[in-house]
Amino acid sequence: MSVGALPEKTKEPILKSSTLVMWAFVTAFFSRILDSVGLPSAVNFLHFATIPFVFGVALLKARPKDSAQIKGVYQILTGLFILLIVTTASGLLNNAGLINVVLQYLLLAEPFMLLLALVTIPMAATSVESSRTWIIRFGILNTALAWIQRFVLRLHLRRGAEDNIKGVFIGQKAGHVVGGAVALTFGAYFLVAAKDKPLWMRIAVAVATFVHMMIADAKQVMAVFAAAFVLLLFTKLKDPAQAIKYLIIVAIVIYGSVWTFFNVFTTWSEDLALTAEGMKLKWVGFPIIISYFHSPLNWWLGLGPGHTIGRLGGWMIPSYKDLLEPLGVTTSPASQAVWNAVASSYFGDKSSMFSPLV
Repeated sequence: MSVGALPEKTKEPILKSSTLVMWAFVTAFFSRILDSVGLPSAVNFLHFATIPFVFGVALLKARPKDSAQIKGVYQILTGLFILLIVTTASGLLNNAGLINVVLQYLLLAEPFMLLLALVTIPMAATSVESSRTWIIRFGILNTALAWIQRFVLRLHLRRGAEDNIKGVFIGQKAGHVVGGAVALTFGAYFLVAAKDKPLWMRIAVAVATFVHMMIADAKQVMAVFAAAFVLLLFTKLKDPAQAIKYLIIVAIVIYGSVWTFFNVFTTWSEDLALTAEGMKLKWVGFPIIISYFHSPLNWWLGLGPGHTIGRLGGWMIPSYKDLLEPLGVTTSPASQAVWNAVASSYFGDKSSMFSPLV
């Protein structure tokens, strides 16, 4: 993160740039908590306003001078522009509502908008350290809540089982997966980057976040992390021997994770063959979606934003239909067809690992 020089002390702004960035992050990270304590469900959409706002502030205020930073900013902006073109083209091809295009774009673009704001808005060293401290606290809170939900409230004994272990993402249908992914990311970051903390503390936090992922039964998170790490090795490491060493470590971690899942945390099945059978449901969405194609361009642009089984079409539109319908949201029967396939499958309510909805 680039730390800009402090400006001349003339007049303090009402809200510092670092404060804006942190509040934007809070609206995304804690929206489910705010919803659960009684705020209107529209609070879950607040980050769609705050993060683009901070992104706009970053573009107006940023004055990057480092060549590598400038290159990174242009790369992010180029990617965001391409994503906008593709999302809009998909919406036009499939007669999707404007709100579909906007929400789909923001769902995919927001992390990169926030990242650009973090690395370009000038911040004092104290602001950077304060933001880092709060991020660490938020990460610890997410895992602490997951442990409380599992070992104190014992929510895994209720309907939904391990999927009830969601950390701060309570009330979100895939909250256990999101919470597990956030936990594992935070644990890896804390272990590697928190050099000012004792080694025992960094290891303890990393282990706690790993257990969080386990008790949430978010095993797909581990699979994605492993695949991402392997791709990172091939793109960053030039020494074959070092790459092989890391690949061996990844293989050991994967084997240990699989063994732990099936011998410690998995309660509904210990049969690998049954798991393989359940994975057939994972792919059922592809033939269903293809059956609704109406143009050769669908192979490149899909069925339109919110018309398939992503976060928008598979989860958000059905959950917030009353809120989105007045805004002109559109749907496709393809989404419901996949949901019907899930409902009719034995594995539909067994584990999100087998869910074709993403």
